[in-house]
Amino acid sequence: MTTWEDLGKELLGYPEFGGQLNKNVSGADDLVNEAKAISDPFQRMSKIYRYVQKNIFANARTFWSLNGVKEVWSKKLGSSGDVNLLLINLLKAADLEVYPMLVSDREVGKVKEGYPFLDQFNNVMARVIIGDKAYVLDAAASYTPPHLIPPAVVNTKGFVVNRKKGGIVSLDDDRMDRNRIVVVASLDKEGLLTGATTARSYDYGKLIRVGSLNKSKEKLLEDYFTNDYPGIKTDSFTVLNANNDSLPLEQKFNFQIPINASAEYKLLSLNLFTGLTANPFISDIRFTNVDFGVNQSLELLEMITLPPDLEPESLPKDSRLITPGNGISCTRFITYNNNTLNVLFRIEFNRSVFEAAEYATLKEFYKKMVNVLNEQIILRNKK
Repeated sequence: MTTWEDLGKELLGYPEFGGQLNKNVSGADDLVNEAKAISDPFQRMSKIYRYVQKNIFANARTFWSLNGVKEVWSKKLGSSGDVNLLLINLLKAADLEVYPMLVSDREVGKVKEGYPFLDQFNNVMARVIIGDKAYVLDAAASYTPPHLIPPAVVNTKGFVVNRKKGGIVSLDDDRMDRNRIVVVASLDKEGLLTGATTARSYDYGKLIRVGSLNKSKEKLLEDYFTNDYPGIKTDSFTVLNANNDSLPLEQKFNFQIPINASAEYKLLSLNLFTGLTANPFISDIRFTNVDFGVNQSLELLEMITLPPDLEPESLPKDSRLITPGNGISCTRFITYNNNTLNVLFRIEFNRSVFEAAEYATLKEFYKKMVNVLNEQIILRNKK
């Protein structure tokens, strides 16, 4: 097509796309009527979205309805296009302002606004307007809550298909992948670090971890807490608020880790459960941008009590690393009082995309940041 408007009109005329938006879906009346009885439009939207998300399953990714929304409702199975066009159909029936929106998953590439070509897109999602807010729903994704833009397309662009309100829109979201970890531990004279960890994950940080949790609690524990620490033992792992959209995901467990020793010295690592034990950027050259999806925030607070006969030989200096333009910062503070180490690491990502031309700077920053995180405290016997 020569314009986005022409492309939208064409799509709405296809039986496999626009033809599915107003079909009467037999058997869905009870769900729609229950939703229509809810006065709050956000809750009305959420009821239908959660039902489709939990009960209709996607087996392929496309923006077409390959089977038709009636058959998908009956069989509870179809493509992502089937599932999301069914979702849009039901939301419309529940008197919500909703439009189909073509999207390009981050792995496919950026949408070029000057080229109204269909092959830029690989999926369709629902764009719901409530008041002055727009919500993006992908019922083919099993765990994205209605208030968050799906991670595959957050901070990208989509094509809203509608004769009057269609066009390219930005899918921006200023919510972050945010995690706060608190570790309270004690070291014994044999070099065994024993402690309790509480981690709280917010917004996209929560969403990503719920993906692991949906596989199993053990998967969540391995992915974010134990994989980087050979010899660690954990118990009493509990997870709270997984199904409460308004509260952070809370993860708690007890642990034991043996620390390294060299002659009469013991070496205490302070880099606990950050997920940043090694530099992920090891290639010499990169030709594509580095896209983290969303901004990030990680805070690690540690209180470690030492045995009476040990003390730090010296403390690492407080440190602050910043990339040019303050795209990423890493801060470390360490104090030692009353036989207790108090440690704070804070890492902030104020940008989510770094151009390929910035790769060398990003790689060097990560190298320095990982070195700061991994710097050990040397413990010796008190004199």
